[in-house]
Amino acid sequence: MYYFSPTTSGFYHFKLHKKIPNDAIEISEEEYNKLMDGQCDGKHIVFLNGKISLQEKIESSEEIKNKIYKTLEYEMKNYLFVIKGYTESTQTSLQIISTNTKFPKKTRDNAKRILEWIIQDVLNYYYTKKEEIMNSDNPIDVKWDFNECEKNAPQFSLKNLLK
Repeated sequence: MYYFSPTTSGFYHFKLHKKIPNDAIEISEEEYNKLMDGQCDGKHIVFLNGKISLQEKIESSEEIKNKIYKTLEYEMKNYLFVIKGYTESTQTSLQIISTNTKFPKKTRDNAKRILEWIIQDVLNYYYTKKEEIMNSDNPIDVKWDFNECEKNAPQFSLKNLLK
């Protein structure tokens, strides 16, 4: 047999717990499992008007901002790594090429142009939008589109540089 205590918001089992709070309410194993499943799904267990129930979790403004920020971060990485093909390892290669005098000057300069575009356009856009989200009273209204970075995007890739 399971018990739920409104004062501790805890569950108790008569075989596991020697002391069960006085306000504990007896619940069935089926009800206990339902409440646990709901909690695993992100819901909160609440005790209102003498009844135990599940409610959707109400997110704080910081949680909402962090979720939106994580979406922004994902979309920036998708744009840079997948769409443009400038993965972290590609960026490392560009850094090496841009400073290695064994490569022709034009190749080094083009590698620098790509890196400058990533920093000045893409990352600057990303950090501007992140700040907008974090400082906004209504972060859900902050919109972005990484295609806005296209206007200054170099028209060549690492593969083109090494041909």
